[in-house]
Amino acid sequence: MKSIVLLYCIFIATFAAIMHSPGHVSMDTSVQLYEAYIGESISFNPPIMSALLKLMGGGELATAIFTSICIFLTYGSFSLIVQSSGEKITFTKLVLTIFVISNPIIFSFLGSVWKDVIFSSLIIWFIALNFYSIFSKKILISFLSITLLPLIMFIRQQGIFIAPFLLLIPIYLSINHNFYKKYKITVISILIITFGISTYAVDSISANLIKPNGTTYSLGLRNIFLYDIIGSAYYSGDNLYIGSNELNLTSDQINKFKKAYSPVSIDFIDHNQGYSWAENFTNEKLFKIWIYFICKYPFSYLKHKVSVFSSSLGYTYNSDLTRPTFTIGIQGNPQYLAVLNINQGNSLRSMYIYQYLRPLYNYFIFTHFFWMLISILSIVVVNKSRLIDSNKFFSNITFLTISLIYLMNFFTNLSWDYRYLYPIIPLTSILFLIMFYGQNKTIDTHLKNE
Repeated sequence: MKSIVLLYCIFIATFAAIMHSPGHVSMDTSVQLYEAYIGESISFNPPIMSALLKLMGGGELATAIFTSICIFLTYGSFSLIVQSSGEKITFTKLVLTIFVISNPIIFSFLGSVWKDVIFSSLIIWFIALNFYSIFSKKILISFLSITLLPLIMFIRQQGIFIAPFLLLIPIYLSINHNFYKKYKITVISILIITFGISTYAVDSISANLIKPNGTTYSLGLRNIFLYDIIGSAYYSGDNLYIGSNELNLTSDQINKFKKAYSPVSIDFIDHNQGYSWAENFTNEKLFKIWIYFICKYPFSYLKHKVSVFSSSLGYTYNSDLTRPTFTIGIQGNPQYLAVLNINQGNSLRSMYIYQYLRPLYNYFIFTHFFWMLISILSIVVVNKSRLIDSNKFFSNITFLTISLIYLMNFFTNLSWDYRYLYPIIPLTSILFLIMFYGQNKTIDTHLKNE
């Protein structure tokens, strides 16, 4: 039965690579490809993404390699979880496994050259490697997996929190290992140093390949400040006065906020109505105003955050805007694509993908709200059940990673865009597979027997 799962993962990965090649390009992707070409960051996107595309050869060669890596890491993770199992796989479990692996959202998104896609692929590959290291009795694999964490940390801003959290997995495994636990302090120090050196190396290589412009994080934070200020003002409905800054947001400006504000996306807010009043503000001044609003209008701030988060889940704003949207073919900045000799348009293969998959997403089960409910229900079942300790450990780690993504999305979300929470879906799939599979021994037993 394991061989059937392996062969199916190879089949669906190969099929996905063929159907998606050379990868689907969006506006953001076209900018990153151009950055890879000129060797300089000109946008707010993480430079590491452009650096990876440059390392992969640039242009359509890079997009093809990028999508192939994401595809095989994702389906490879699913297979690795199953292959790590020492249990006999029943026919029912096989059917459930094929069902989980065949998720059409994952299949369609894996063709897009997006940082969200490689971010999720790297996370689940890291978890799968650590799961495999226990059941294969090769703890060194867990230690080596640490070198993946800097990529996770730099590829998306949320990775700054997720990567250090995932570092706890090899640390936990090492201090429970029959041999390494004798040298806990030394081993933990080595693992942390390895993470630090790897992080420095990745950052240095990225900076050498793509000259950073210094706006990657500051622009993102500025947008968060602006959106939160507008949202808090919208829900407070007062004349707002900013103490020592002597900034009086008049009723006229508040009315502009009311007309401009949208809990669906910051992109829907008209610039003149929502942002013009703060054009000349420094980031430091805007930060002080942001703090003021949160302190004076905490409930308005939270109401704004809940509204935006609900829209991204597809709970409050249950429409096409909150359903899976994936890039088809080559779209983007025409000037940049021309420089790269990439032609815009859709292939017949990409149109087939859209034609057969898009109608599926009209159903509620493809909203993020559904996936949040499923992940919560799954972890409750895990911890209420008699599943073995190894399954509970990795299930809880996976769920906590999912929770971190939700938490950071709650506080930093600027848009309903489905792809921002896309990593939740592959992680939930991994959660299912970890629930399904695991040898009938505890982690301690595995570690002590090495």
